[in-house]
Amino acid sequence: MSQQGRFNGCQIVGIILAVLLIATACLAAGCVLGGGIGLVSGGAAGYAIGRARPMHVQPHIEIPVPPSPPEEPPTAEEPEAGTRPYLGVRVLQLERGAEIVEIVPEGPAMRAGLREGDLILEVDGADVTRARPLPNAIAAHEPGDTVQLTIERDGRRQELEVTLGAWSGAEEPGDK
Repeated sequence: MSQQGRFNGCQIVGIILAVLLIATACLAAGCVLGGGIGLVSGGAAGYAIGRARPMHVQPHIEIPVPPSPPEEPPTAEEPEAGTRPYLGVRVLQLERGAEIVEIVPEGPAMRAGLREGDLILEVDGADVTRARPLPNAIAAHEPGDTVQLTIERDGRRQELEVTLGAWSGAEEPGDK
């Protein structure tokens, strides 16, 4: 009696390896070329292989517990641990500066007189560029530091001093 239509163990392993090779190639092509076809076909092949032999694996997921609030609020001279300096603006980073597209109400930038549309060119004399974007220039300071900004407004350069605020990331910067 012949065993047509049946595969032996070596043939099954060969088929699985071929499918994995094709799925990997499709996935790599999708990532390199940015096309969705490679990702979809690679994902579909992986899904089919995973469904062929179900495994009962319990995932282990750790959920971080947020730290408890401090006992006393920080003083104005002493910033809270874990705070970062912030200017209170949202910007569009350009090659030769950072254009302000939004200002946080009552934030440091608003108090210093910055306006939407201003182009921040320098922080403490160092150029703001795509290679050194504004967030990196601000992060090099501490909350409460006063920085000198060189801006361009209506085609004219101006100098402004801004005292950076403190932001812990727990709330929006303008909520303080």
